[in-house]
Amino acid sequence: MITTIPADYIMMFIVGSLFSVSTFDNIIKCGYLFKNKYFLTLIVFQTVFCMPVALLCYLLYPDWCWMYWIEAGSLAFPIVFFAFLMYYFFSILGYVAGFNAERKKRGNGLKLVSISLLIFLIFCLLNFKNLFFVGDIESFKNNSAKFLLAMPGLSAIVFGGMIIALLVLILILLHFGKELDFKPAEKMISSYLKFEKYVGISKVNEDILTAIKNSLKMWGGIEYLRKLLYEKPLVIIKVNLAGGGKDKNGTQTSPDVLSAVIDLIRELKKDAKIYIAESPSIVWWNLKTLLEGSRIMKVIMDKGVEFLNLSEGKMVEHNFGGRLGIEKIHQKLLENPLIIDLPVPKMHGFYRMSGALKNMFGILPEPMKLRRYHTKGFADVSGMVFIDIWRNFPPHIVIVDGTFSCEGDGPVTGKVRKTDFIISSNDAISADVVLCRIMGFKRPEKIPYLKSLFSLGFRPEPVILGENPETLIKGKLKKPHLLRSYSMLKNLFGILKEHLKTS
Repeated sequence: MITTIPADYIMMFIVGSLFSVSTFDNIIKCGYLFKNKYFLTLIVFQTVFCMPVALLCYLLYPDWCWMYWIEAGSLAFPIVFFAFLMYYFFSILGYVAGFNAERKKRGNGLKLVSISLLIFLIFCLLNFKNLFFVGDIESFKNNSAKFLLAMPGLSAIVFGGMIIALLVLILILLHFGKELDFKPAEKMISSYLKFEKYVGISKVNEDILTAIKNSLKMWGGIEYLRKLLYEKPLVIIKVNLAGGGKDKNGTQTSPDVLSAVIDLIRELKKDAKIYIAESPSIVWWNLKTLLEGSRIMKVIMDKGVEFLNLSEGKMVEHNFGGRLGIEKIHQKLLENPLIIDLPVPKMHGFYRMSGALKNMFGILPEPMKLRRYHTKGFADVSGMVFIDIWRNFPPHIVIVDGTFSCEGDGPVTGKVRKTDFIISSNDAISADVVLCRIMGFKRPEKIPYLKSLFSLGFRPEPVILGENPETLIKGKLKKPHLLRSYSMLKNLFGILKEHLKTS
């Protein structure tokens, strides 16, 4: 909010479109575009936090507020009054445009906001002098107008007002986003807490297949897997190929671990139909390019299994409920498959840790997952979409590939550490709770999505078998930076670097 009228019109359009895009699912649920608290909140927000600053600046420097394009003294009061009414017009225009763009195609609303913001920045650059030099028309013409930042009082009004308005806007949209979050019934929580949850921890001392078998045998996982193989028509092994590049230890599932899991399945059921599944994490990282010549693809071809790109093929709509809502997924996921979750232990710049629950995020098909799914309900800072996926597609067996782990500001800019362990479990939450301890987080509540699960009532107390989680890794793994925005930016630059390297 620059408080110059033409620039403010663009800004009000952005605020309006951001409001409707962020509350799109809320608006759809209530069934009315205007007769709802979201539209009313937009109007109140503009009246309380935007208009007072704009009016005060106009009273102090009216010519500057018109960017010296018009002499304010020559304008009649009705024209000025109409000019300020136009603030509401542009915010409502943005609200309607953002909603319609998002309704036409999910993700289009955010594109509209981004394009509008780009136009605003270009407008500011092209009119820098008119926007940031304050005075009347005469002082502007003779170059004696003062630079805005050299005027402490006015700068405090403008930038202080802008910061307060922005913080309030973020808090409002985060609050509305939480309205979408899943609220479980007592019966569901009770059912989850009642079933026995096991976690087997094994060191990789010999070959990997032996370590996996040892981990599963600790809790009867071999027989459990055999039973499931004869009950389910197909097997989907959800690997982790995020991170760009080929065969990246510590960020991608090890080909040796994948090979061992396939061998184990074939030992138990020779004719099992096996799919190795993943979707692209970022549009730049095309899975076909990533797999060509990779060790993972060699395993897939040598073992005679099929790779399933979850972003291609027949897609069907599925109602996940909660924040994620209705989304398209691959049809194979609805064919009653046996789901084996094969994550890699990773420190994560934003969610602190990535494990079994985070790995299942990859079943969603859109490559630009940050823009498409994490923006549901404005910003999914608590990982609620991971919970929605877990409720709908809980992996039957989790096998954590801890042969290598990622420490520091992962997943892209983290460092690889050889850790040589395997975790297996019949419950993804339990696997992550134990993994959390192995990676040096004393309190699972430090992981946003685990904290969310616990607050809903899903706090497991698994039977932990085998190695001691606290002493499994020699030397502490380096944790991500406490400032999540720093780690996020570092990873974004890392992604760009990886893309330029491979393009």
